[in-house]
Amino acid sequence: MPPIRRGKRAFQQHLESFAFTAVSSRTRSASRASGSNSNTPPVADQQLAGESSANPNPTPKTTTIVKAKVSVATKPTKESSKPRRRGKQKSTYAPPEKYAHLGGVQDAFAPNLLSVFIGLNPGITTASVGHAYSAPSNHFWKLLHSSGLTPDRICPSTEDIHLPRKYSLGNTNLVARATMNQAELSKEEMDGRVDLTEEKIRKWKPESVCIVGKGIWESIYRAKNNGAKIPKGKFVWGWQSDEDRFGADVEEGYPGARVFVVPSTSGLVAGYSMQFKKDIWRVLGDWVQMRRKERGETAPRTDNLADEPSSSAVDIEA
Repeated sequence: MPPIRRGKRAFQQHLESFAFTAVSSRTRSASRASGSNSNTPPVADQQLAGESSANPNPTPKTTTIVKAKVSVATKPTKESSKPRRRGKQKSTYAPPEKYAHLGGVQDAFAPNLLSVFIGLNPGITTASVGHAYSAPSNHFWKLLHSSGLTPDRICPSTEDIHLPRKYSLGNTNLVARATMNQAELSKEEMDGRVDLTEEKIRKWKPESVCIVGKGIWESIYRAKNNGAKIPKGKFVWGWQSDEDRFGADVEEGYPGARVFVVPSTSGLVAGYSMQFKKDIWRVLGDWVQMRRKERGETAPRTDNLADEPSSSAVDIEA
């Protein structure tokens, strides 16, 4: 680097000399990198040298720096790249008059039954047909067969009123009126029907009840525990504790029905696999078959009780 001379012109010449040296160094480095063996100076050096010899005292050029606005392409988010899907509208409470044109479903009771199924309420298809669990997507009748509760066949829904006479089984609902799903019922309505349902069990005194849906058991628990929820971690599928027996009648010495809880069999409830449901129902089926042997019964029943008129209770609530 040449020595720095004082004065404004000297400083400008020194600055140009420094720029020339830096540019020449970068140009030569680029030429060596490209593998050029030519002895001819790079074009940039020739131009700078020519300008320097033609004008020993060049006027310094003014350099203008222009800032360019750079736009960076960003990856579109999922929300912007895909149209929003409209989710299914959630059902809300439906007043009784909405489905008042639909009928109800008969209760099926008889004395000394092995188990009584307690469903939530009739669905639209069930209420239209007039027999329990009539929707094609409902797994109730298939699970009754696979569990051994109706070991001879998958019964059609029209067999609901014959369950007591043929299989020592019964059926009722927590709420009588029809809705599309549980969301169209209020918790107050469900909880308010627990006493009536328990009175039915107290009257007919079955050995057990099968609660077909966790929501039904939660409603029963709230109604019997001053609105309290089932404590976290306490709920289990299948048999509940003896302290949770349903419909006890102390005066008549009836301890109440043992409680067995299974997932809802509705096709609208897809949170549990079919195999999971079968495994739970099999526990109840094994117990019922054991009790049939102890009582000397067959399924379907072939003793003289099967020839008697059905003692099923026709109990359609308003």
